[in-house]
Amino acid sequence: MLKKETFSIYDKLRNIKIPKKSKKLAEFFGILYGDGYLINRGRIHRIGITLNLKEDLFYAKYVKKLIEDLFNLKPTIKHREKYGSLEIIIHSKIIANFILSFDFPSGYKKDKLKIPSWIIENKIFLKAFLRGVFDTDGSLFFAKRGTYKRNEYPVIEIKIHDKIFINQLEISLKSLGFDCIRAENKVQLNGKSWMEKWMDEIGTKNMNQLSRYLVWKRFKYCPLKTNLMERLNLISSDGRNIRLL
Repeated sequence: MLKKETFSIYDKLRNIKIPKKSKKLAEFFGILYGDGYLINRGRIHRIGITLNLKEDLFYAKYVKKLIEDLFNLKPTIKHREKYGSLEIIIHSKIIANFILSFDFPSGYKKDKLKIPSWIIENKIFLKAFLRGVFDTDGSLFFAKRGTYKRNEYPVIEIKIHDKIFINQLEISLKSLGFDCIRAENKVQLNGKSWMEKWMDEIGTKNMNQLSRYLVWKRFKYCPLKTNLMERLNLISSDGRNIRLL
């Protein structure tokens, strides 16, 4: 439970709210665990989510709206052209302390991450959390395997260097009925049936990921080294018919 004094005067003036545990909050935590960081020292209370400037533009709008719905706060968005990145930033003492209350680490380096128990114990929350992790730190690609001559074979992959967290991801996926393959620092779901199960039960809100799936659905393969706009053009001349899963 957060104490009243964790609200700064600045937070009170902005009428920030602290959300209850929910599917949206679980997804937000998944996003943070994937590509987020938290700095909480002295007068600096900053939460950041770093995305790809070109490939994640649609997704950045989704994350911005998610933050607004959860915390009644409009985050700052910075385009870092030099690094090809886009950063969504929250400046708030109360939100920083709220996130820290779930043992999320302070600092740019994240290690010893543990999925909060309230997420693990609720399958709906867990699926939302996994979607957030996948949309920020995962990938969907199509490989040439066996007798395939084109990039047809679906692979969903999440790479995490934190051993504790990758162990939890493996256990979580298996608890939801996914037959995942574990390597040293990654988990994979291989083949059409597991990709379709993922899309049906967990899905994606990141057009960068979704566009690959939709190209595959239409053409039965997805060429490598295509960018988001090229994939959208393959699916639809104007992209208006694309629906998020």
